[in-house]
Amino acid sequence: MTSEQRAGGRRALLNVVLALGALAFAVHLLMPRVSELPQAVEHVKSGSPWWLLAAVVVAVFTRVGGTISLMGSLEEDLPFWPTFEVQVAASFTGLFAPQGVGLAAINAQYLEKRGHDRTVAITASGLNSVAGFAAHVLSILVAVVLVGPSIVSNLRTPPRWWLLAGGALLALVLGLAVWTPLGRKWLWKPALRAGASLWSTVKRPLRTVQLLGGSVLVTITNALTLALAMNAFGQSVSIIDVVAVYLAAAAVSAVAPTPGALGALEAALIAGLTAVGVDAPIAVGGVLVYRLFTFWLPIAPGVWAVRDLRRRGVV
Repeated sequence: MTSEQRAGGRRALLNVVLALGALAFAVHLLMPRVSELPQAVEHVKSGSPWWLLAAVVVAVFTRVGGTISLMGSLEEDLPFWPTFEVQVAASFTGLFAPQGVGLAAINAQYLEKRGHDRTVAITASGLNSVAGFAAHVLSILVAVVLVGPSIVSNLRTPPRWWLLAGGALLALVLGLAVWTPLGRKWLWKPALRAGASLWSTVKRPLRTVQLLGGSVLVTITNALTLALAMNAFGQSVSIIDVVAVYLAAAAVSAVAPTPGALGALEAALIAGLTAVGVDAPIAVGGVLVYRLFTFWLPIAPGVWAVRDLRRRGVV
């Protein structure tokens, strides 16, 4: 066995360990809610299967949004179907890396295989991630405006020591980014490259619409899939409330080290839905159905897409 084969075997073993650890973490967070599953099943019997079908259809458009966004991250025109297949493949590759990392990696690999320089490929993939972050922040601001000031007035003001600690941490991060060689190499220079790419994109209105519009589509379709899954349980839930809960939960769980924020996103969504008045069994059932459609079921076509893309030399 060569050294490369041994290294590949170790990486595969590490991926399996990480996946099992993520699954264990999810089970640990959701185990207290298992007792509510029988009630959730009873609720879904009284709901309409058409809501579930609609949720499946809308969930597909999360990949369409990712496709459009990546197509807008480069000046070169990218073909739609191979780019869409790469987004489907990310459903599988994302199992072995923290949230967003697997998608960014396969996007960069795809662009590099198409003949782009590695720096250009990584920068374009990073720009796509930045656009996703910007779209999420924009969606949160719109949700706050739609929901109204009543929710904002109920937010608790953090203690002063939290504000001081947050300010000190921000100053530390900025200092590391600006004054240390490691920060300049891994943070500052990539940020400058992403800024240059963003400026190049902004100068072309069609690319800007693709980049940001595709990212907004990803965010909105995820939130709508959750709303449709909730309605499948026979209880009419305000779409605005569900969208606001999704945006907040996704932002909070973004720091989770697990693939797809596994476990953390479910817990945050359930907590948010119950906070806006949804019964706990319905919240649990709706969130699990949402994750089934957006995280678990896409794994199977993701495996097929990875095999097909590698066979054709696309990634």
